[in-house]
Amino acid sequence: RMVRHIANTCQRRYGDEVDKPMTRSRKDSILNSFQAWLDLLRQDGALLAGTVEFLEEENPQSDLVQGDFGLDAVVSNPVPGKSLTVKVRWTAEGLNTLYGGEEA
Repeated sequence: RMVRHIANTCQRRYGDEVDKPMTRSRKDSILNSFQAWLDLLRQDGALLAGTVEFLEEENPQSDLVQGDFGLDAVVSNPVPGKSLTVKVRWTAEGLNTLYGGEEA
């Protein structure tokens, strides 16, 4: 659900950027804003990691000329704990207290 939430929020936040001139400063502003939001999600514990980039190999000039710009976001969200295993081991160290040694 987190991936869907991020994609939907991105569309809502940056949908107004469509049909505007995509300058270097506009692209950088979108990237910085998006990264700041991902960083907040990390601080809140909703994400374990999150980055967004504008990759040259994913944005060939033939796409840019057509007005198609792509951002690559990579995120990791916490997964629900399915089980918790506790290993309990017995040790003879506590027997030392019987001889007046340190208490366990």
